[in-house]
Amino acid sequence: MAGVGISGIRKSKWLQPGLLLVFVSVLLIAIVRIRLIDFPLERDEGEYAMMGQLILEGETPYGAAFNMKYPGVYYMYALFMFIFGESVAGIRTGFLILSILTVFAMWRAGSRLLGPVAGAVSASVFGLMSVSPNFLGFSAHATQFVVMPVIASLWIMNSGIGSDWKKWSLAGLLLGIAVLMKQHAVVFSLAGIVAAWVPDHPAFRMRLRRIAFLTIGIAAPVGAAMLYIYSKGVFNNFWFWTFEYAALYATGKSVLSGWMIFESAFANVTGIWLGVWILAGMGILISLVSRKSRKKQGTVLFAFGLCGFLSVVPSMNFFAHHFVTMIPALALGIGFLAGHLSNPEKPVRNAAIISVAAVLIIGIWLSEGKKYFVTHPEQLSLDVYGNSSPISFVTARQIGKYIGEISDPEKSLLIIGAEPEICFYSNRRPANPFIYVYGLMEVHTLSEKMQTDWIRYAEESDHEFAIIFPTFSWSPRWNSNLKIVKWTESARKRYYPFAWVIRDEIGGTRWIRAEKALTYQPADYNFILILKKI
Repeated sequence: MAGVGISGIRKSKWLQPGLLLVFVSVLLIAIVRIRLIDFPLERDEGEYAMMGQLILEGETPYGAAFNMKYPGVYYMYALFMFIFGESVAGIRTGFLILSILTVFAMWRAGSRLLGPVAGAVSASVFGLMSVSPNFLGFSAHATQFVVMPVIASLWIMNSGIGSDWKKWSLAGLLLGIAVLMKQHAVVFSLAGIVAAWVPDHPAFRMRLRRIAFLTIGIAAPVGAAMLYIYSKGVFNNFWFWTFEYAALYATGKSVLSGWMIFESAFANVTGIWLGVWILAGMGILISLVSRKSRKKQGTVLFAFGLCGFLSVVPSMNFFAHHFVTMIPALALGIGFLAGHLSNPEKPVRNAAIISVAAVLIIGIWLSEGKKYFVTHPEQLSLDVYGNSSPISFVTARQIGKYIGEISDPEKSLLIIGAEPEICFYSNRRPANPFIYVYGLMEVHTLSEKMQTDWIRYAEESDHEFAIIFPTFSWSPRWNSNLKIVKWTESARKRYYPFAWVIRDEIGGTRWIRAEKALTYQPADYNFILILKKI
């Protein structure tokens, strides 16, 4: 079970079945990603895409638009669109490449830490689970960008490249990049420290040196990003949103409500993968006590598994895509079991283990085969995300393209609700840097200030059209500050109805435009109102 060097991997004839498994897994992932190249952006993706557009126009995050997320994913989306075009297909193409690179990193990391059989099985498990709808794997969420550098850092930590300081500094740099993708990834720094503390080299001073190099590497990209944001004059906004407001957001739920959300979310993310979760847990536990495994293997596996879980906990929302950061540990746990049963001297046995693993993993994955290979991308979006906000992400794309056709490209667009992807599709700047209104409905000490600022930005903007979502979709609490609601009601006098988008009983939509829009009275609140300034 000792780690295997690259030269050993290349020379091992008995690894060939493993390479075939990795290749087949990558092929399946590529087929799915390519078939879903036009899969509509969901809300978070819309935020990243809109911010990416602004970056390509020369803007800095936290200037033209605000959010509590770190800027890494915004720049990754900008990179994808710069290379492949400002379109859904361009974003999905970049996501495909990221997925393939992450599977490759998983294979190398697993092979280095646990051996070639384990590496191949781990890569396959990770790749197929990361595409699964149980984890909302069709969409390029921030967690998908976190796992790539985290896994790559694990690979580097167990590699033989360069001198000690170069290896651990590079591993730290990758963990720092993961933090820029999502703040929650900072917990993986603890796993990195554990990996540096329990190496094969027992010298105490050597361990401290490795931790120091790792820490410097982690701090470097985060510090550089903050200096860049400071140089652009938006550091105060950055600090407010990513520290002050983020702290309130993360502590906004009670432990009891968080546990209730977790129970429901965990049932959904396990789903068809329940057996994998159980076996992975067994693998991690066995790695801690087995005499056949080295101490480092079990300790590192457990550390990355624990940190994967801790990265899901902040804010206690437990959205399905948050659990993506646990998939690397699950994959390594399964990989450990396969490697534990393997023997370098028995190639037939190893091939049989890999074959059984392939049948089980791919078989589970194919149980959702209709979604991967048959269902139309727009229908799949409706199946996965529903149509209850009060419009679907499919309709949001239609609205965005409509706005792009009828509005002045020099004017901004005011969205009173959510769905920043509408700005992306229409290629219009947001009139208000507050991306989401439902954050203003939260009850905390900053809500009054935030609503006042939102109103000021809206009134000072040069927007031509406004899109109003019904108040219930803003997620108001019984004790929410309603200042912005009252402002919206009074501000409607400055506009005239240009179009209504109505959700019907079967989840579709119908449009009411032109003169009919002026006199239409909706029967309920399942609508979006498009207004034009008088």
